[in-house]
Amino acid sequence: MERVAAKIILDNLSIRADVNTEVLEDFIDRIEKYYNDAKGQLKANCDTRGLFGQMVEAVAGPADRCEPIAIIQAALDVIREDFEGAAEIRKSPWGLEKLTEEYNKRVAYLKDYQPSSGTSELDLRKHLQEVIDGFRKAIEKLEVAVVLYEEKKYLNLEAFVYGGKDSRETAELLMGDEFSVGIQATVHPRRRISPSKIFYYLMGYENDVLALLGTAELNVASFQAPADGNIVIEAPEKKTFLTFDSGDLEKYFVDETTYEILPVIAYGLWSDPVGEAGLDALINTIEHAEAFAKDHAAFAGQSISFSIERAKIEAAAPPFSYLGETPQVKVVFNVPGYARQRLAGEVNLQALPPVDAAEPKVDPARLDEVTADVERPSRSRILFNDKSKEGAYQINIDGRIKGLADVFQPSPVAVVIEYAPVPNPEGGVQAGATGSEAGSDLAGLLVKMQGLEAQAQAAAQEISSLEKTFHEGVKDLTKELERAGKEMMSLAKDLSALESLANKMDDKGAEASKAADDAYNSGAKCAAARGGVEDHTTQACQLAQSIKGTDNVQQLNQFIEQLRAQDADTRSQSDIFRQELNSARMSSRQAETILRQMSSLMEDREKAKTKLWEKQNMIPEAQAQLSGLESHLTSLQGKIPQLQGIVGEASGIVGQVQAVNPDQWTKEDKKAVKEIQAAFARVSKTGTQFDAVYEKNRDKLMTPEDKLKNLEDAVAEAQGRMDSLLSFQINDEAVEKIRKFAGEAKASYEAAQLFDDAVREAVRNSEACAREAEKLYAQKTSSEAQVAQHDCSAWPGTAAKWDSAKKTPECECAPGNLWEENLFTCVSEEQYYVSRLDCSPYPNAHPGWDAGRRKASCYCNDGYEWNNARTHCRVNAQTQVAQADCSNSPGTRPGWDPAQERVGCYCPQGYYLEGNRCVMMQPQNNPTTGQDLTNALTGLINTINNAAQNSGGGNGAGTQEWTNPWNNQPSQPQGDPCEGNFYMSGYAMACGCSGYTWSTSGNKCVPGGGGSGGTSAGFGSGSPTNNQDTGGGNTGGAWVNQGYQGTGGNSGGNSGGVDTSNPGGGGGTGRDCGCIDAQGRYSTVLGTCDHNLRDYGGCRNVR
Repeated sequence: MERVAAKIILDNLSIRADVNTEVLEDFIDRIEKYYNDAKGQLKANCDTRGLFGQMVEAVAGPADRCEPIAIIQAALDVIREDFEGAAEIRKSPWGLEKLTEEYNKRVAYLKDYQPSSGTSELDLRKHLQEVIDGFRKAIEKLEVAVVLYEEKKYLNLEAFVYGGKDSRETAELLMGDEFSVGIQATVHPRRRISPSKIFYYLMGYENDVLALLGTAELNVASFQAPADGNIVIEAPEKKTFLTFDSGDLEKYFVDETTYEILPVIAYGLWSDPVGEAGLDALINTIEHAEAFAKDHAAFAGQSISFSIERAKIEAAAPPFSYLGETPQVKVVFNVPGYARQRLAGEVNLQALPPVDAAEPKVDPARLDEVTADVERPSRSRILFNDKSKEGAYQINIDGRIKGLADVFQPSPVAVVIEYAPVPNPEGGVQAGATGSEAGSDLAGLLVKMQGLEAQAQAAAQEISSLEKTFHEGVKDLTKELERAGKEMMSLAKDLSALESLANKMDDKGAEASKAADDAYNSGAKCAAARGGVEDHTTQACQLAQSIKGTDNVQQLNQFIEQLRAQDADTRSQSDIFRQELNSARMSSRQAETILRQMSSLMEDREKAKTKLWEKQNMIPEAQAQLSGLESHLTSLQGKIPQLQGIVGEASGIVGQVQAVNPDQWTKEDKKAVKEIQAAFARVSKTGTQFDAVYEKNRDKLMTPEDKLKNLEDAVAEAQGRMDSLLSFQINDEAVEKIRKFAGEAKASYEAAQLFDDAVREAVRNSEACAREAEKLYAQKTSSEAQVAQHDCSAWPGTAAKWDSAKKTPECECAPGNLWEENLFTCVSEEQYYVSRLDCSPYPNAHPGWDAGRRKASCYCNDGYEWNNARTHCRVNAQTQVAQADCSNSPGTRPGWDPAQERVGCYCPQGYYLEGNRCVMMQPQNNPTTGQDLTNALTGLINTINNAAQNSGGGNGAGTQEWTNPWNNQPSQPQGDPCEGNFYMSGYAMACGCSGYTWSTSGNKCVPGGGGSGGTSAGFGSGSPTNNQDTGGGNTGGAWVNQGYQGTGGNSGGNSGGVDTSNPGGGGGTGRDCGCIDAQGRYSTVLGTCDHNLRDYGGCRNVR
């Protein structure tokens, strides 16, 4: 074995490599760590390097050494921990008992263990590790065994056979009739969702599995049961049925014999439990727990034995018939009880007369509805005639049962009737007897009838006793012949196999050689897979260390993906190892099987020869028993005429009674007649009961006769095979060659098996490294951990926050701040948006911040205001008016033209421009001039008062909002046209829109004036008050109005609006014709006249 293992390793290129000491030490240190961390393996305080450290010691030099007692104690501690950690096993009393046995056995061994004086610490550790590993293997096996034990304890798996389509349970089946096999069982709740299946096997002699008959899928979850309770499958349960139709019957069930079917319930993925695990493992699951797993188990149950019988035709007829009698043939089918009420068929009858005799008529010759009910036999009459001669008439009966194939139909039968063309000598009163003679002794006839009845009962008992003895003999002989037949079937199979082996001696040698090569190749692949497992495990554990040593998420993601891939590769290589190890095992088993077959060929041949000799000697004994049964049947037949004679004699008495004239009967005579008739009925019934007893029992004798014939044929055939087998010369040299191949295959398998522990350990280490790495990875890559570790120093003013969408931390500015790429820092919203606002499309404007609305807008520079179209900022109107020069037009004053957006020179109220100077309008002469003056002064006073009380304050305006700060393009300003509707009124600015007043900022009109009156624009003496932009109202200039003051009311109200009259305007009926001069021309005074008041005539009339 060591030689083959060494060769495998040398042939494996992945293992055959030069490994320097530094790499080896590094590898050993890493594996040592994970090995000890995962298993708590054998190590002592005096040597923390443990078992693997000692392996390095041989290369690197001595290390601290432990005393043997300390190492042994460490091993005991490990075993105790494993014992206490086997929680699932300890829950089961049976499991705990077995676990304790294994534990005590190893503890006793270690306590008594004394290493020899030459044992090194390394060898001691290796040996103790083997003890630990052995205990762990026992635990692994026990974990499965406990599961199997708990399930098998309540399993109660048993098979049942059901005949026909109506599935009636039976132990006897009709040959050719459809039947089913099903089970009852109690299934553990852990199997509720497991893939489950029932396998049915046809068994042969001595637990020889002949065939896998089929399977039935089992959905355990479909059965109602408590969640944690056993699932009880009660018989009959059609979900478990396997039904055999005509094709299966002709393949497996063509002999009239006894059969046995074994049920196997399997959990997990199985294709053939017997072939995969072996029949012994299925029967003794606990002892073979290593063949199963928790989720991959199978159990054999209690088999069902049943017999298959061919349908038979039972016919009965009287053995003798006389002139004038009409004998009847009674016919029924004899089938197993379950089918009697269901099956029916047709029967044809034919009478064969003696030589030179006429054939009697059979009426009817065809019976269409013959049943298997013995209480209702079908009947056919045999009609003899005057031409019928004396002799034996044979009635042949052939039948066919509906629904059965031809090969399964019953065999024809025949009955014989001895006919005599003379009157029945025992029937009725002698001719010529008178009624008085016959009736003279009715009491005597009664006594005679009672005597005949007693004789009939005695004869019947004797026949029944003979029949019972005959039945038992037939049954015993049949069973013995059936057993012999089964043994011959097995022997024939063995002889065929032996003959085949003998014929294929050379071929078997080639097969063994191939099996050895296959085992070797699989072993080499196991070695390669073992190397791959350890390589991937090492890399996985290295990556686990890398994960432990970094907090960089990118590296963590990279390392964990690589580790997962390495761990997956570890398992993949482990699977390959398992597959190849199994292949090596199967190849080794194949070689062993070939060796066993060939090496035992001579021995098996001698055993077969002995079995054949036993069966040859059995044949004369069976023939003697059969002859004895035939003699017994003859004795039985001899008793029947005696009983029939009694019946005939009783019939004669009845005839004598019938010959007596009833009129002559006394009361006692009538009573005697009734008793005679009743006794005769009983005698007749007894006779009828045993009419066909011979034919019935003669048919039963056919079964052992057929089986004996089959046995004789089987023995003769086996003898021919044996003669052929004896002619072969078994070559010992060929057997030895096969033995060599089998040894090599076994060595290859065992060499590959040496790697099993290392592979298992490497897989466990890889899983441990991966498990810890996954845990650490989850901690280090949590959102909290990533945010805490994220460095935002490269982005001034930012802090790390978790981005749920991107699933990564991002550096973000504090609330209210935004990232400014140009400055590469966080800035306020004001700075961010104002810096992005482009006011260049608006000359003389600049960006500013509206804190209330958190928006950036364009504002005019100091001394500027928006033009009417809001397309640019111009010098404000007040400045332009103040700087205007009207010296070229004496008497005029500068004023603002809002429509043209420019300064004009205008004459005061009551004046008009003539040429380049202002000329006063001349009023018409009127005798009421004094009154007009009074009215004018009153109007002036009202104007001043109203202006002082009701003019309103304005509010700040003139800003341009920034409504689209992201594309650096301002929207067109949406201005109020009334803001620019103002003009110079004397030395003050006046607003043209009702309800507006001049703002304190001095650049526009703002809402807040009266609703009906305008700012006074009169011309006279006095000085304007200072405009106030507070709630107190804007007091207009108190100028003497030389026009006519309207009487419009103050609609400014509490809003503080201006209520002074506008030339020609107002909310009342006042007239002011200052807009039109005497010649009907417009005045140059600023203001807007009401269209309806532009009629000079109207103004004239007012004046």
